[in-house]
Amino acid sequence: MNSIVRKFSAPALAVAALFALAAPAQAITVYSLNVTSAPAMGLGPYGTVSLTQNGANEVDIEVALAAGFGFVNTGGPHTSFAFNLDVSGISINVTTPLVPSFNALAPATATPFGNFSNGLNLDAQNGGAGAYYGLLDFQVTRAGGISLADFIANDLGYLFAADVIAADGITTGSVASNQPLVPGIPEPETYALMLAGLGVIGFMARRRRAD
Repeated sequence: MNSIVRKFSAPALAVAALFALAAPAQAITVYSLNVTSAPAMGLGPYGTVSLTQNGANEVDIEVALAAGFGFVNTGGPHTSFAFNLDVSGISINVTTPLVPSFNALAPATATPFGNFSNGLNLDAQNGGAGAYYGLLDFQVTRAGGISLADFIANDLGYLFAADVIAADGITTGSVASNQPLVPGIPEPETYALMLAGLGVIGFMARRRRAD
């Protein structure tokens, strides 16, 4: 019995290490923009917000509005996109779009969904004439570390909000998210590590049967 334990201790440790590495890769959460201040927009969802952990100091965010919807700047107590963090000292880098630009601000207000710690305003003409139809991609970085868990609901229970124009090209209003749509989607690396671990387990089983 002791010889068997010694014989398979190294592969067993390899399997444990593979699964330990796989665990942290559960690093994508998708939120649904599921509520609106403008009933004329029709039933949601009105888009999604995807958060991806990228190392210890960066979270990548992609905001994809539903077909036909666009980001707008309507001025006043509204923000083109707002989010809420429990940490400060962050930097924001917008990668898409380059033109028109989105300018970072803190704090941000997204009436009627409350106040948020941070936001991005579309630098364009107010209203539908300046709308942006496309993905909003940006990175939030912090030297002291940042994680998906740092994105929290505001005092009214909303995690994200956006000022948008509806598919009819006329109706404008705010949409917001108060719930995750798909939490903890494994990244591709997770599947690769899991398959490698299963391969080692299969190899161990064959060796044991052969003995």
